[in-house]
Amino acid sequence: MEKYWLLKDDVTLEAYLSQYMENTPDNGVVFDVDNHSELKKPKFNIYPNPTMVTEGCTPQEVRATKMERTKEKYEVHQRNGWNAYQDFRANIVQEIEEKIINEQMAFIIEDNLKVGYDRIQQTGDWKTALYFLQHLVVSHMFVEPYRIAAIQVAENYISVNYES
Repeated sequence: MEKYWLLKDDVTLEAYLSQYMENTPDNGVVFDVDNHSELKKPKFNIYPNPTMVTEGCTPQEVRATKMERTKEKYEVHQRNGWNAYQDFRANIVQEIEEKIINEQMAFIIEDNLKVGYDRIQQTGDWKTALYFLQHLVVSHMFVEPYRIAAIQVAENYISVNYES
């Protein structure tokens, strides 16, 4: 059975090789400059966007590892979603106290924006939340600035925390 190398941090094989390793002359072996050892050349065409360095993985192990890493990322996205919801809720409460909005307006704002905030705090699905917020037709015009702010929060989060 053929074995494969996985690379760190979702880098491409070419980027990893150019930064950490140098190829020996066409013998299919990669030399690790830092550890002064020879490594089997990775099978780049089988798994083009690997996630960690592991010697001797099967394609099924590669897939399982990638899935575990994805689940871990979404746990972080979910925790960050909960924090974003807490910020949203604290802002709404503060605006009620400052008499910028009343409680009835707050309920309407929350009801309209739950399509996004529920998604990020319960599942960590920031891109899905952004999609729904972008396509949301608000029930009252006073909700629109809050919708725009929620979109900006999601866009900023995605730009910083998601790979392109």
